[in-house]
Amino acid sequence: MTDPELLTRFQTAFPVDISGDVKVALGVVPSSRSAWSTGPMVSAKTIDGDRLPADVHVHGQLLSLPARTYIDVAPPAARASLTSRQTDILGCVYTRHHDGFTRQEWLRRIIDSREEWTLPFVVQLVGEHVIEIVADIAQRLPDLADPASPTSGLYGRFLASNAQFWKLTTQRIGSYWDCYYRGRYPDPDHYPAFILKARLDAAVRQHRTG
Repeated sequence: MTDPELLTRFQTAFPVDISGDVKVALGVVPSSRSAWSTGPMVSAKTIDGDRLPADVHVHGQLLSLPARTYIDVAPPAARASLTSRQTDILGCVYTRHHDGFTRQEWLRRIIDSREEWTLPFVVQLVGEHVIEIVADIAQRLPDLADPASPTSGLYGRFLASNAQFWKLTTQRIGSYWDCYYRGRYPDPDHYPAFILKARLDAAVRQHRTG
């Protein structure tokens, strides 16, 4: 049975036309805990890895993504009956999980999806502080560097349509580098998140001029 609070929090994070699948996917999430970190989009000067709610446009709809969730992961047996789309929805939900290892695991499950509503969940992680997750995204999207690739086109279209979301995400990339990674990557050109940012910026430019 779907946790009403969970459904309320996530029903605005996905397009209306898949609301039935969202309800089914969330129905397998254990309801033993239900705590949230929410609030407005934080400024780039606020270094707080637990907060990055955002509004994005997908398929002409305004979607509101939550910041962090504090919910349990559904066991494999509970997920066995989910369709591929429903599993992707659940994966998006768990990329907002408070545990970094859980976010990384479920990112790997959704990153090959070509559903546009998965993209904001991937891009959010680019603007967060776990550099291993950022490196995972770069590794698993190798064709992003090719402006003629379908991946570049997909992300380019999405980010061009959500310029403010991308601007705030890139500001956070810079803030995390400055606060936590400047010593490890004194040359910002070697910082994984800046490398990924450059590829995504190129995808946006290609979409606008293509």
